[in-house]
Amino acid sequence: CARSEADAVAGLVCCTSGGSRLVSTVLKYVCTGLAAGMKCGGENRVCASGVCGMDDLCREPIGNESQCRNSAQCASGECARSDADATASLVCCSSGDSSYVLSVGYVCTGLAAGMKC
Repeated sequence: CARSEADAVAGLVCCTSGGSRLVSTVLKYVCTGLAAGMKCGGENRVCASGVCGMDDLCREPIGNESQCRNSAQCASGECARSDADATASLVCCSSGDSSYVLSVGYVCTGLAAGMKC
């Protein structure tokens, strides 16, 4: 048994997927295989799609240049800084690739002219 979704008021149920994941010390275990629109608490692995969106709801993979938290959220398979600036947002890379830049972290490759590289 686990929470039916990643919500403190969600009840404990027998998971139809047969599995659950530890999401946090507060929420404890949440069923896996959650449908789009269900609360996932930032944990990709509880969503059937493998994507917990920026709004903490299960979603389908997001498109290029959309804000992301991690690569699993992106249809391109890569989430990194939009340019070589430590304050730049994390976005799904159009190129599907990134490179590590010292003191900035991972930055999308194939940046447009005028972007910090």
